[in-house]
Amino acid sequence: MQKSKSISLTNPDQILSLIVEPALTVNEEGDQILYKVGGKMDLSIFKNATNIEVSNNDITDFGALPNNLVSFDCSKNKITDIPSSFAAPDSVLSFDLSENTLTTDAIDIVLAEFNSRGSVTEISPDPIIDISGWGNPIPSATGLGYISSLTTNGWQVNYISNLYALTSSASAVSEGSSFTVTISRTNSDVADGTVIPYSITGIQEDDIVEALTGTFTIIDNTASATFNIESDIGVDKYEEGESFTLTLDSPYSAVDISVPITDTTPEPYSLIATPNELEGNSFNVTIGTVNTTVADGTLVPYTITGIQANDIVESLTGNFTINNNTDTLQINVVDDSNIPRDIVVVSGAGLGEANGTYTRPEGLLLTLQYELKDSEGNVLYEIHRGSFYEYWRIVRKSDSEVIYEIDTLNSSPVQDTVPLTGWSTALPDSPSIAEPAPTISPADENETMTIKLDDYPTSAAVTIYDL
Repeated sequence: MQKSKSISLTNPDQILSLIVEPALTVNEEGDQILYKVGGKMDLSIFKNATNIEVSNNDITDFGALPNNLVSFDCSKNKITDIPSSFAAPDSVLSFDLSENTLTTDAIDIVLAEFNSRGSVTEISPDPIIDISGWGNPIPSATGLGYISSLTTNGWQVNYISNLYALTSSASAVSEGSSFTVTISRTNSDVADGTVIPYSITGIQEDDIVEALTGTFTIIDNTASATFNIESDIGVDKYEEGESFTLTLDSPYSAVDISVPITDTTPEPYSLIATPNELEGNSFNVTIGTVNTTVADGTLVPYTITGIQANDIVESLTGNFTINNNTDTLQINVVDDSNIPRDIVVVSGAGLGEANGTYTRPEGLLLTLQYELKDSEGNVLYEIHRGSFYEYWRIVRKSDSEVIYEIDTLNSSPVQDTVPLTGWSTALPDSPSIAEPAPTISPADENETMTIKLDDYPTSAAVTIYDL
């Protein structure tokens, strides 16, 4: 049994914090009676109160608010109307009228009053206005406009945005798992048996066991539906990056919920290759499908890294062409043991300029000894060595111009040639260049070739041993 009751206080102006709670008593017959304060209250008499908590009573009118009020909790009462003269002290930082029976006009009056205060962004944490909860309506268009302005000005406004709310038992789900979506009425009773249709988007029909459309049947203002996510395989199912989104149909289409789906589909392809090979030999890389099939003629692009373009006969990019769910690529490794070696470029180290003249020995035979290459393997300069004496010639590859000739025994340039500032005279040991200073990888190093499918993490690695 519940009854409303009046109370009287002595010296209310001396109360700094007022808390009025329902009282549960037992009468002579043994019945439990819950007494609540009801009707109209005149809170203005509590002139110095900074905190007033009168929630869960039967108050219909709280009157004027004290000028020093900071926190006001009048939730779970029977407030319906708010007078147009309503005024909120500038000191109020928390105002709670949740779970009352406010009209939309009453909500407009409350929001308009707080909106007149302007910006409160300097206050932390954000001041709160709560007009949400069972019994209160969705704000009108005018009210929503006030809420937008209040939010911009630093207020946190809790309100009912729709008549229904959706929740999920999981924030994310993996393929092969299930989860439950629950619909709840937000502010008023609805008849048992009320049917609310919904639609599911963001996934395909074969991604879940259930249909992509359905209905909730409301009982006691709520209903639930369980969804089972399929474990799928195949090229078109790999890393789909999908998200399950359930949306109520009109007129509640603003209500939806999304649950990301973690893809567990295995990689649809495998690559098999020999673990190592010598220069001059060839080896095969075989691609195959994994627990799936693809149409003949399907192209699967790949990229080869870890080696230079001139290390193999084939291109560093290409496509596997799938037939009967497989294809084999033959890689032919170039034997570069008789090809001029790359030399390390040391930019800015030991640079100097040789001066003077020297007469080129007659009958000198020159052979290509080294190549200077950029990071992409393009030859920038050729270095030729003489058949006798420590005699060297540097040729610019782009125009075959002889830009430098030197006898390193005498550290002198040859007569009638154009000296190149910046070349070290110690070419046999550590030739150096200042311009354009490309980056060169040392020769005679074993390399690891990696072939990777462009659209999948699938890869295979082969160590190529230098001869």
